[in-house]
Amino acid sequence: LRSLVFAHLVASLSFAAVCTGDKWCAFVGNVVLAIPTQVILNCPYTWVEENPLFTAAHRGANMGRLNTSFAAAQLLVSVFSGPLVQASGGHVQVVYQVVAFVSMVSFGLGAVKVAGGKQ
Repeated sequence: LRSLVFAHLVASLSFAAVCTGDKWCAFVGNVVLAIPTQVILNCPYTWVEENPLFTAAHRGANMGRLNTSFAAAQLLVSVFSGPLVQASGGHVQVVYQVVAFVSMVSFGLGAVKVAGGKQ
């Protein structure tokens, strides 16, 4: 959980760097973003594969649910990002601002959980 929480923090900072409007900050933000993205996307799969409570059938069903949830998230982004950019006057950075906020909320919730003793 700690690595996942830290990944959300790094992702939030990376998204914030992209939002600055500075070309170098945007470049570095996008390059650094690749690392926490891999951690965030791979943690659920690792948890499902290594959880001793799941049988092979449970693992398969849970992998299917994970794949579906990622596709659903991509669908939501694709449906709402276009109108959001249009409403902001064509500023693509508004999408990064929203994602930075959501990622920071995820980081905050995870940090509270870690501070509460749940590892």
